Amino acid sequence: MGILEKEIKKVFAAVVLAIVSVTMSGCVYADNKSWGDMTYENAHIR
Repeated sequence: MGILEKEIKKVFAAVVLAIVSVTMSGCVYADNKSWGDMTYENAHIR
């Protein structure tokens, strides 16, 4: 495994984490409340 491959994997992992975090924060923003605020009924519907 070359140094270049390690760098590519690091960048790829960082990009994936960034996309996941943006997606999750976007969902919370759209709902205007976090998962922790949901009642059992609301969580059950999803």
